[in-house]
Amino acid sequence: MDQSVSALLIAALTSLFTLLGVYVANRHNSKENTKRLEFDLDIKEKERLHTLKKDILFTANDEFIKINKAIGGLANPLTISIEDNDAYNTFLIAMNRVVLVGNKEITLLVSELIDFYTYLYLEIKEMSDEIVEIDNNIKIKQHFSDKHTAEIDRILSLMQLNYESDEVSVKRYEKHQITLKKQMERRAEIFSDINNLHASKVEKSKEILLKMGEYFPKISRLSKKFSVSARKEMIGGEDYLDSELIDSATIKFVEYYKDLIEKNTA
Repeated sequence: MDQSVSALLIAALTSLFTLLGVYVANRHNSKENTKRLEFDLDIKEKERLHTLKKDILFTANDEFIKINKAIGGLANPLTISIEDNDAYNTFLIAMNRVVLVGNKEITLLVSELIDFYTYLYLEIKEMSDEIVEIDNNIKIKQHFSDKHTAEIDRILSLMQLNYESDEVSVKRYEKHQITLKKQMERRAEIFSDINNLHASKVEKSKEILLKMGEYFPKISRLSKKFSVSARKEMIGGEDYLDSELIDSATIKFVEYYKDLIEKNTA
């Protein structure tokens, strides 16, 4: 073989092997970069999901507090805020979101929470609606009482005019007196009804608070259980909140309701 041809062939083979080496190296690097990119994307996705889970659990914990406050406020429904009225629905939404991101343990707990608070809220709400109805009856009776008072004032004015008149009419005076007596008797009956309604309203508020008192143990247990489960979901493993910290929060929660009962049943 001619020497120049041999040199050319060697150069060609060298170039070929060089290109092959570059190709292999690039392919390897490409695979490594793809794996690294997939790994980074997986990490970012996990971080995003973890952040989402934390946000959902934090929101659920806030709604847990709000639903307890709203149920406590049902003892005095005439002062309930719009936020308290919406508390039950927002609580359900928050808990259903927890189901979407939670593990089996917290999903089962949330199911128990929804069942319990649905029963509790509807039971207390029914009693609370009775207070609203009582208050409406008080307003209606107060309206009629005001009408009777206005009529009594009118009759008294006519009796005064008759008394001060130059031509005093005994017959007219006696007629006014009979009408006045009927109006005052009717107003007294309405006053009695209003007082009885106010007493019923107070008793119904007491009944609500005492009913909630019956649920203190379960509310405390579920509150503690949810805090622990949410904490484990957020940080993983078996780590959980210090039991003393949870007990302290639970005690404050129970004291809030006990204080309501003492104030409203005194």
